[in-house]
Amino acid sequence: MKFHETSIDGLRRMTLDAHADARGLFVEGFSAWWFEVAGQEFQVRMTNLALSDEKGTVRGLHWQDPPRAQGKIVFAMTGRVWDAVVDLRPGSKTLGLYYGLELVPFENALFIPRGFAHGWQALESRGSILYLLDNDYSPAHERGVRFDSVPWPLPAARVSDRDRAWPTLDEVLGKPAAHAGPGAGER
Repeated sequence: MKFHETSIDGLRRMTLDAHADARGLFVEGFSAWWFEVAGQEFQVRMTNLALSDEKGTVRGLHWQDPPRAQGKIVFAMTGRVWDAVVDLRPGSKTLGLYYGLELVPFENALFIPRGFAHGWQALESRGSILYLLDNDYSPAHERGVRFDSVPWPLPAARVSDRDRAWPTLDEVLGKPAAHAGPGAGER
C-alpha cells in the first residue's frame, strides 16, 4: 500500500499492492501500521457496501457534521467507479474544491478525511464500493449537496430523490465547486 498526496491537503490516493498467483489476487486493503507510517490516524468503526446496478448511477454528495463527522477509505469492489469529493472544511485553503478519481478493484483506493462531501458514480453496470468509516452513522448529523454540484464522467442515469433535493454547493458555500487539479485519469 502506498499513499500519494493530491492537490487537496489531507486527501490521499492509495495504490494497493496486488499479489497474483494461479489462484487469483490478494490485496491488503487496510493496515493501521501503513496509516501510522504515513502519519495518518484512522480507526475503523464501521464498514458500508453499496452496489449500483445501472451504469451511470450517482450516489451523493454526503457528509456528516461534527461531532459525528466521518473519515473514509473507499475501495471499488466490482466494476470501475468514479469517486468524487468536495472539501468543506471551514478555514481550509481548498474549501469548495472538488477532486475525482477512478477507482478500480484491487488496484487503488481513496482516503477521505473528515469534512469532505463524498459521492460516486458507477462507470460500469453493477459497480460497487466498500468504504471504511472512522465514526458511526448519525441521521441527525447527515448533510448533503446536490449531486450535480460537481461534474460526473457519464450522464447521471439514476439519482435518488433525496440527492436531487439537497441544496447546491453554491447555495451552501456561496460559490460553485472548482476543480482541484489532477484526478482525471489518475488511478
